Amino acid sequence: MPDTADSAACRERKWAAFVAVAVERFERWYNTLSSLDAEEITIDDLPPVDVMMVWHAYLLNPGWYAEDCTRLPKGNQLQKVGDILSETLSSCDGTYAGKMSHERAQARWYAKTSISWDPLRAPLELTKTLVVCPDCGRSVESAFINKEGTGYSQTRFVQPCACGFTITKKNLCAYKLVLDVVRDDGTHRGFLAGTLQTPTSNLTGGPFSIATLNRTKALKTSILSSDLFARPKIKGTPVSEREWIKNIMDRTGYSLQPINSKLALMFNSNLRRRILSAYSNDRIFSVDLVGAVLRQGSFTKKMHKLHWTQPEYFSSSIDAIALQHAIARYHAFMDLMVVPGAFLVPTLDIDLAWHTHQLMATAYGKDCKKVMQKFIDHNDKISQDTLAISYDLTCKAWKERFGQAYSHCGCPLPGDSIGKKLQRLIGVLENTAPSHLIPPEQPDLLAATHPSDHNAVFPVHRRAEAQAAQKQRRAKNARRQQKAVEEAKRDRASEKDGYIEVVEDHLVAFLTPVPTNYGTYVIA
Repeated sequence: MPDTADSAACRERKWAAFVAVAVERFERWYNTLSSLDAEEITIDDLPPVDVMMVWHAYLLNPGWYAEDCTRLPKGNQLQKVGDILSETLSSCDGTYAGKMSHERAQARWYAKTSISWDPLRAPLELTKTLVVCPDCGRSVESAFINKEGTGYSQTRFVQPCACGFTITKKNLCAYKLVLDVVRDDGTHRGFLAGTLQTPTSNLTGGPFSIATLNRTKALKTSILSSDLFARPKIKGTPVSEREWIKNIMDRTGYSLQPINSKLALMFNSNLRRRILSAYSNDRIFSVDLVGAVLRQGSFTKKMHKLHWTQPEYFSSSIDAIALQHAIARYHAFMDLMVVPGAFLVPTLDIDLAWHTHQLMATAYGKDCKKVMQKFIDHNDKISQDTLAISYDLTCKAWKERFGQAYSHCGCPLPGDSIGKKLQRLIGVLENTAPSHLIPPEQPDLLAATHPSDHNAVFPVHRRAEAQAAQKQRRAKNARRQQKAVEEAKRDRASEKDGYIEVVEDHLVAFLTPVPTNYGTYVIA
């Protein structure tokens, strides 16, 4: 049965619903972590695969992850468990699932969370979640999905509270920020998300410098001194914390917009955007984890098309050359990243090595500081237009620095003319210059030097415009691919058939953007 647009959209909705439940399961597991876990965890204490998937996506936002591990109440435990996880997995010959005792792992998971181990049962089992009313502070039970389309994971989420207030994602996000403004328990939890991390901060698990802490405290003090957030007094006595929160929520109209306007007067635009980014979702984490998982989908699909996800694919020493080459290019990519202000776009092979490095969170932070004297963040939410322009600049910088082409697959670069496209293709087939940065001429290695596009997003308010442009580019790319296949058949170039096959599956860069408002993804 042919795949229709409706069936594809249905699959996307089901996948988004599954991911939303997986994030709920991750948060529940996260809330059970204790210092005992950090000391005694074994491979049998690792969570189910759907929770690992969410954790994986979280780690691929290393700046936010490192800051959250310091700022959030269970963050330190998560970081320690992650360190032991890295050591455990690096000592395994195969996948972690093949090394664990499933009976013991399932028993430990259930003892902690009281929910089923099986990810496929999860959407049937976890049908509700708790949200806190921004008006009265009570916990209210809400369905993930309902037939009216107003469930927690649906676009039109609304949840009435017994106090008469109507809870929405917008006022939940504003409430999350206000709580962090008001909170001051003498720990790092008193800092606003996005204000603790800088490229030179100590994000390796040790104490932050006095200068960093003083800077962050000064930012918090300036926010509290503004008229929007100042704590009211009654007859000289400060009101209670609950009354203070209610006062701020009333002043802001339960919306982030007045807060955005106030912060615009106080901070530079980059800091303001960073702070508000952490409060664009209502969960405790600074990253929208549903969106983070969805963005990884296109990258995983590309890895699957390259066959790199197949078991034992790199088992032989000859096949392992692909990974050695990816690591060499990753080192070169990081060498380019040392340049101040550089915004570079990785290729698929480089991004795979980068992802792997980031999964070892503490080691990644230490390596960044040791080798580059700064923390290199991995921004996985960039507009498709920015990616296309930056990829072109990355190609030029790479060529200038290393004297070699950045992409070897022959696919067109943004802005290539017909002549440039032909010149690039000829260069791929005839280039014999020795360099460890040039891949062996294997189809999957050549294709792996295509740009990694899983970062691509478009603002939801321009969704129709972006989708129309995307459709036009896809049609143009399909015509180009069909022409290439027909020409290959005419030429009967049997030695190059495999290469043409890969190109046929090989989309031009940045054609698969993801909408930015994952928290309100449509679930029917």
